[in-house]
Amino acid sequence: MILKLFGLFFGALLISAVYHGGSTIHSTWKYIYWAFPFIPLFYSYVKDKAELAFFMGSCVALLILSVKGWMQIRDLFLDIQVKLWRVTSMFSAPNDYGQIVEQVLPVVILGSIWVFYKWKTSHEKIYLYSFVVQAVTIILSLIPFIASFSRGAMAGFVGGGLFVIILYSVISIKRYIKYILVIMLSILAVVSGFFALNKVADSNMRSMLPSNTVQASLVSNIPDEFFNHHSDTGTDISRVYDKERLLMWESSYNMWKDHPVLGVGFDQWQQQYEKHYIMDSAEERIVPMPHNNTVYFFSTTGIVGGIAYIVFSIGVLIYFVIQMYKNPQNILLPIMIWMWCAIMVHGQVDSGITNKFVMHILCGTMGLVCGSIKNHPINNNYN
Repeated sequence: MILKLFGLFFGALLISAVYHGGSTIHSTWKYIYWAFPFIPLFYSYVKDKAELAFFMGSCVALLILSVKGWMQIRDLFLDIQVKLWRVTSMFSAPNDYGQIVEQVLPVVILGSIWVFYKWKTSHEKIYLYSFVVQAVTIILSLIPFIASFSRGAMAGFVGGGLFVIILYSVISIKRYIKYILVIMLSILAVVSGFFALNKVADSNMRSMLPSNTVQASLVSNIPDEFFNHHSDTGTDISRVYDKERLLMWESSYNMWKDHPVLGVGFDQWQQQYEKHYIMDSAEERIVPMPHNNTVYFFSTTGIVGGIAYIVFSIGVLIYFVIQMYKNPQNILLPIMIWMWCAIMVHGQVDSGITNKFVMHILCGTMGLVCGSIKNHPINNNYN
C-alpha cells in the first residue's frame, strides 16, 4: 500500500516534469532519490535489534544537536552571539532545526518507554543504560528546541503527540498512554511557560524583564534595527513575515490559476515568483518557496501533483493508523504516526517534505516501520 502511495505521488510529479522538460526532470528525479533510505532500512529490519539501534542512534544524534543548541544559549548569555537570537544548532535557520527535532524527539520519547519495559521484563542492563541515556537526552533537548521559537515545529510536535494519545485511547492501550500523557503535559507546560515569559519580554521591550531570565537574554541581545524589522509588538506568536507568507500564497494561487493542470514546474517556483508573480507590496523579494507544501505542489505541479500530494499525505496516515489498530504493541507505528503528523502540520507553514533531511529521516523511518509490519504477525505481543 505504501509503495502504491509513493508511486501515485512520484508518478504525478514525473508527469508534470516530463511536460515541462529541462531541469525540472532532473530536480524531480533528485527529489524522488531522497526517498531512497526507505529501501535499505526496510530490508535491514531485525526484531528488537533494529528498534534498539534505531532508538539509540536517534538519541545520540539528538543529543549532539541539543549540545550545540545549549552552546548557542550560553553564547547569548555571555553576549558572544548577538545576531542570532533563536537557536539554530547546526542548521542555518531555526525552522530547519525545529523540523529535524520534531522528527527525532518522538522517536526518543516513545523509544525510552519501549526500552524501559524491555528492562523490566528482561532485566538486561543494556536496556537500563539505554533508558537513562534517552531520558537525559529528552530533558536536554527540550529547552534548545523551544528556544528555536519555531511555531510550526511546536504545533506539529504537540499536535502529533496528542493525536497518538487519542489513538491509544481509542485502542484502549493503558500500558503506554499514562506515560505519554504525562510527558506531553509536561512539555506543554514548559512550552506555554516559555512563550508566556517571552510575551512579557516583548511587551516590556527589553527594559522591564529581569536580567537573569533566558527570555531577557534572548531579547536584550537583539539589535534594535533587527528587532524592529522582524518582530511584532503585539505578540511573539504573530510575526511581521506572516504577512509576507500570505502574499506568497496569493502569488502561488495566481501561478496555479495560470497553469492549473501541471503547474509551472517542480523547480520553477522561485524563478516564476520573482519574474512574474511577486506582489508589489511584498518586502521579501528573493524567496525559494511559499512556505506551504500544499500551495507549493499545486503551484508547481498543478492539480495533478497537488491532488496526488493530498492523497499521499492522508493515505500514508490512514495506512499506519489502521496498522496500529491491528497491532497496537508495535511501538514503531505510533512513532511513525507522530512523525508524519508533525511534519504534515509544520509543512503547511514551512518546507516540510520538500526538505532533503526531512525526506531522508521520514522515508528511512517508514522503511523500518514497514519492515516491522512485514515481519510481525497481527496482534503479536511486540514487547
